[in-house]
Amino acid sequence: MRHPFQLTVETLRAIAGSRRIFTNLPDVEARRFLALFPGEVLSVPRRADKTNLDRAKWIVRRLRPGESAAFLTRIHPFIYRRMGWDLLELCRAKGIPARAFGAVSLTELAACRAFDEGAAPDPGTFRVFDIGHLNRNPDLLRPGEPTVIYCIGNDRDRPRLVRLLRRAYPAAGGAYVLGGSGDREDRAPWTPWRRLGIALRLADIGCVLYVPAGGKGAPARKGRGPVARLHGLGSRPGETTLETLAALDDGPGAVALAGPYPLAGAAARRLAARRAVRATPSVSPVASAFARAQFCLGGDYGYQGISVCEADRLLADPGLHTARLPLVVHGGRGTSWARVGALLAQRLPPGHLAHAFPDAGKASLVPLAGLGKALKGSGTALVPPTVPPASPDLS
Repeated sequence: MRHPFQLTVETLRAIAGSRRIFTNLPDVEARRFLALFPGEVLSVPRRADKTNLDRAKWIVRRLRPGESAAFLTRIHPFIYRRMGWDLLELCRAKGIPARAFGAVSLTELAACRAFDEGAAPDPGTFRVFDIGHLNRNPDLLRPGEPTVIYCIGNDRDRPRLVRLLRRAYPAAGGAYVLGGSGDREDRAPWTPWRRLGIALRLADIGCVLYVPAGGKGAPARKGRGPVARLHGLGSRPGETTLETLAALDDGPGAVALAGPYPLAGAAARRLAARRAVRATPSVSPVASAFARAQFCLGGDYGYQGISVCEADRLLADPGLHTARLPLVVHGGRGTSWARVGALLAQRLPPGHLAHAFPDAGKASLVPLAGLGKALKGSGTALVPPTVPPASPDLS
């Protein structure tokens, strides 16, 4: 979680039912929140000479047979959070049942803060990268799509990224810079390329960039009257955040959209054209799929880039898919999942599988040709790339 009000309903229930609650959250707000639960709260020690795997082992050694436990970390457990993935792999190796829950990640947060500053709503396709992976594979950048870049890198990575972006985009372009922690996450100001290098030097290690399509920025939205809040309900009922639930009772100025993510679809575009609007981060299909498939994005291992698009956009432009990145495809009612599966089957090796997550129903791992049966309505498919991720050493 980032703040307690961004917890989902199902995560809240899991914490409430745990006898032991492990956490690596250092802030006072999180500690006061966890103190409200009956379970014993244990702080995971953070020593400079220890790795995230060492910390995950510390947790596993303190698990008690027959007793439920929870681990709460910052933002999303598998999207550039190494320790949650290590913990899951250790539990698998020892036969300990474990489940991950979707959460609001910095991907959704960066997109919503950029929207507040004037960026266009989600056009139905975007890519997410780790800074090092993008620097090493610049051909994966598609300037025509919005791009989220996790700048969790060293001082050498950031100048190299700035040079890459200035070569790929028009000179008048720029990016929205999300500071990365604390109060810096409340805004993502527009930063032209000429100032981006300085902005990244001043930003902390958790900085994230949102680069709009074509690198084109826009002035922050202004309007008369109350500010409308755009809310997403999450990909499944249990993934609705406490913030969205509370907003349903706020009265005038609060707007809840019946969909998983507030910036997707024409409703956000129509509303933004008429009045002042702010977007509230929710659990997007990406965050939901990574948790439900127990898929890792980022870190020293795992996948370090991802492609996301709506099913209709993929069918209209098959070039949005690359076999070198995991693909998350989301579609609403009426989506022709059989056509999506047939298209991907033509572009991937025979026997390639996909994770299918219907919005209502059980998840399954199916051949691409079986997507039409697995997803008969709205839902999400997560298609792994042809290159497997590296695995951590659990010895």
